Amino acid sequence: MPKTTREAERRGRRIVLAGLLDDAITRLREHPDPREATIAAWARLETALEAVGIPRLRSDTPSSYLRRVLEEVEASAAAVEGLTRAYERAMFSPHRVDRATQMESVDALVAVRDELRVLDRAGEAVRA
Repeated sequence: MPKTTREAERRGRRIVLAGLLDDAITRLREHPDPREATIAAWARLETALEAVGIPRLRSDTPSSYLRRVLEEVEASAAAVEGLTRAYERAMFSPHRVDRATQMESVDALVAVRDELRVLDRAGEAVRA
């Protein structure tokens, strides 16, 4: 695939994904159950990624999916890693999940969304 076509595809994915994350962030901030909200944050990210053509494969662990996603959208790992850690804790740990973990998940989605928008603006500046 030519570089410009690949770049346009990634840009389109970033724009759509950022918009889908807006909705998820709003809903998850007010969710009454921290464990459910944290798991839902990951699920919403997966749904948004599937909508832009990056579905989770049956063989993907949260970490392997994370690596593939980062490669596809050219985002940094820090924000998505925070969400991945919170999701794994909420999904697989018997320990209580508190409001701080819920907000960590929401903050991670905000960071991913904001980074996608910065990448999009940077791409526009380079093309100008």
